[in-house]
Amino acid sequence: TTAEMATLGALADMIIPADAKSPSATAVGAHHYINEHVSAPFDNNARDLVRIRGGVSWLNLESQQRFGKPFTGLTVAQKTAICDDICYLPKAKAGYQAGARFF
Repeated sequence: TTAEMATLGALADMIIPADAKSPSATAVGAHHYINEHVSAPFDNNARDLVRIRGGVSWLNLESQQRFGKPFTGLTVAQKTAICDDICYLPKAKAGYQAGARFF
């Protein structure tokens, strides 16, 4: 959906933000590439599509619970707080395991 793509783009830009030398992930269409990949009619892609859509849903639910807004409406500091909790699966706390598997 449009909302899912916006969330995916916001996450991609947290991982690859624009800097003085490079454009952001969304500026080069990373979120569209991910969407195309998981939407392609191949056997493994159905599982990947569920993982991406589930992860996007998890991000928005976590954002609402913590900050009362969807992920796209958060400040960079708020997005960073969530990403820090899910960026490394082996160290993710029990409540963040699903988010960390997605990340």
